[in-house]
Amino acid sequence: MLRLIFCLTALFCLPCLAIPQKPCTEKEKAKSTPKAVPNPPKSTEVTVPAGKFVDLETLETLASDRAKRGQTIQLRVRSDVRQDGIVVIRSGAPAYGYVVETGNNFSYNEPAYIIVVADRVQAVNGEYLKLQGKPESITGENPNTIVKLEPMYLMTASTLNIETIRIQ
Repeated sequence: MLRLIFCLTALFCLPCLAIPQKPCTEKEKAKSTPKAVPNPPKSTEVTVPAGKFVDLETLETLASDRAKRGQTIQLRVRSDVRQDGIVVIRSGAPAYGYVVETGNNFSYNEPAYIIVVADRVQAVNGEYLKLQGKPESITGENPNTIVKLEPMYLMTASTLNIETIRIQ
């Protein structure tokens, strides 16, 4: 039995030893070298309390003669929001609000106005957190003129509910 194993081993292994091997290039070594698999990132749960302030700015122009009640407005977060030293809302994250009311009281000889409020913001994990903001009122200075809410208008809101988010 041992003789049979020895013969089979010699039969299969000797041809391999007889074939001249060319030296490996660096690319071939890199392909054949097993790569270390990084440890998957650990997830962390962070509780964002109600009332956490979020600084925002508008991204678009709204004019009192064209804006409609309920119209969505695009906002952007101005600075990181941290909880327990962990960023939970990143600077530049999208946020949204809406037009609460708008008016062009030309017939009453009063200035036009737009009232907007922020209502949601994207957390670092992609989920949207509800916001509670003070309605921002932009009123014209002169009667019978259109008022515009310009990009980069600064707003502040705060998180509405206690939210636990999972961060990778």
